[in-house]
Amino acid sequence: MNAPDIARMPDWDRPVRIPAHVPIRHADPPFAVAGQPGQWRLAFELARDVPAGETLKLQLSSSRNSRPAFEVEPADPGAEPAWLTAAEADGRGLAVRGDGGAETVTLVVPPAGLQAGSVVTAHLGADGPIGATTVRVLNKFFLLYCPSGDGAPPPTVAAGAAQIVAACTLHVLGGPVHHLRAYVPSQVRRGETFSMLVRPEDPYSNLSSEFLGDLAVYADGRELPAAVEPEADSTCVRIGLRLPDEGLYRLVVRDHATGLDAAANPTRCSADEPARKTCWGMIHGHTEISDGTGTLEHYFGQMRDQAALDFAAPGDHDHDHETPDELWELTCRAVDHWNEPRRFVTFLGYEWAKWRRNGDGDRNVYYLQDDRPMYRSGEGACPTPAELFAALADEAAIIIPHHTGHRGNWCDFKDHDPLRERLIEIYQCRGSYECPPEDGNPLPEAEPQPAVPEGYVRRALALGWRVGFTAGGDDHLGHAGTDYPIVRRGAGRAYKAGLMCVQADELTRQAVWDALWNRRVVATSGPRMLLDFALNGRPMGSELRAEDDPQLASRREVTVAFHGTADVERIDVIRNNQVVHTARPGGPDAELSWLDAAPLGDVLLPPAKFCDRRFCFYYVRAVQADGEAAWASPVWIDDSP
Repeated sequence: MNAPDIARMPDWDRPVRIPAHVPIRHADPPFAVAGQPGQWRLAFELARDVPAGETLKLQLSSSRNSRPAFEVEPADPGAEPAWLTAAEADGRGLAVRGDGGAETVTLVVPPAGLQAGSVVTAHLGADGPIGATTVRVLNKFFLLYCPSGDGAPPPTVAAGAAQIVAACTLHVLGGPVHHLRAYVPSQVRRGETFSMLVRPEDPYSNLSSEFLGDLAVYADGRELPAAVEPEADSTCVRIGLRLPDEGLYRLVVRDHATGLDAAANPTRCSADEPARKTCWGMIHGHTEISDGTGTLEHYFGQMRDQAALDFAAPGDHDHDHETPDELWELTCRAVDHWNEPRRFVTFLGYEWAKWRRNGDGDRNVYYLQDDRPMYRSGEGACPTPAELFAALADEAAIIIPHHTGHRGNWCDFKDHDPLRERLIEIYQCRGSYECPPEDGNPLPEAEPQPAVPEGYVRRALALGWRVGFTAGGDDHLGHAGTDYPIVRRGAGRAYKAGLMCVQADELTRQAVWDALWNRRVVATSGPRMLLDFALNGRPMGSELRAEDDPQLASRREVTVAFHGTADVERIDVIRNNQVVHTARPGGPDAELSWLDAAPLGDVLLPPAKFCDRRFCFYYVRAVQADGEAAWASPVWIDDSP
């Protein structure tokens, strides 16, 4: 790979967590290339005196969920790996204490202390190169800090800002092109121009810093006329295309310069405007505002311009030490700035989360309007779900519980706002919380500890919750919206963060909100599969009443249409949390119907905590041969009073 063109590098953004009075220097060299070993000098200019006896620590990770980006290969095969091999201050050596492979090491302050303006230099790979295998293509920053009395590292929060005495940035670039991703709208009109986004990625699913060459697009082996335009400030490319005939397409893009190709997600071409648009989005990710990586500008820009998504929302934590009022105001401004009807829709959102581990769980809050308040989970604010519900009583808001079975902070569904809790996160980067694996969950949580049974989504449905399914969430690594497989610590399996699509009347904030509110939502583990489900012709998310449709008493027809990105392993029709029909059509496409002719009285469940009538529900789960999955939101039937 050629040396990176510094003129083409993204702008250096000052991390919002670094206090304004703390100088920031750049590493030497100022960049690392993913997958390529190297040596770097990290220079830290002290913002204040550090007297003898005070502890000085160097932190490799910029937040608790932004893990180190380096794989260490010691020069001596028998030696312990050490990412930091030497440190000095103004040319004088500093002793280093602690585990050399740890994320944080202690630098011993000399007897004379260190003065403000002094430069402390850490050498990465001084005794041998360090492999720069990384999971991020972002400005990565390192901290020098003086810990508080308990010795804890500084939170990446305002409360820890006073501890930070210096910072240094290193720009991490994607490596050589290894494979391509290609994205197209799920619906196009015959003869009208639409755009394919082509994303070059390195072996680690980072955006490659190499540019593509001679691109061509094919439909069933026939090359299509194509207009290629580079995406601004990116190595992505947009290709203008038109389809001459109606039908389902899986377009293939090929780079003749490298021989690489990629199949885009399936798209339907029709002569008429579809009744509803299939819009793709991701509404739960973390940025440097809380404990993630990357700026809000990167967050929204990546999803719009590097992943071709239609809508997005942030999900940073509500803790006042992570997202103080001034950073919430910054979030409000960014959401308003990036919202552009019919191109890219944004919503204001945050994660209500205190990790009390008492069954309250984490709940993400989303607003229809801009500039709304953040109701925090801390004591003295809204520390319980009931208090959060009360605070949001006059707000146009949707509340979505997430990682409901995660042992770190599960949701036991004892508290519920039936009006605003209209959706639930059935899948995210940890896996699916639909049900236990032995009951058909294709992507169970990939964590060292098993999921909490009380937190499975099927329990919420049995209790009478009327919630559709979302997916896509908890990315902390700056890859929101992309197909990057996230490897969590201690997990034996890497999952993508997932995506969701809605059936909206148009690509506007109000229309997407209406689709979310009415639960016309499909959740996927990442691929842009097309899954549609109806019961007696009524769309997913519907609530039906037996007295309104006499046919429901003896005839309930489930219809499913699926167009995947790989062959289908199975399509399950699930009634009242039990699989009642499974189809194995083979191939990537399936259209099927199943008739439930059992008497409705034999199917209805007894009244539950959150439903005072007898009721039943149906939903659909599709599983591909490559292990990826999708879930269509339920349809409910209520008994006559």
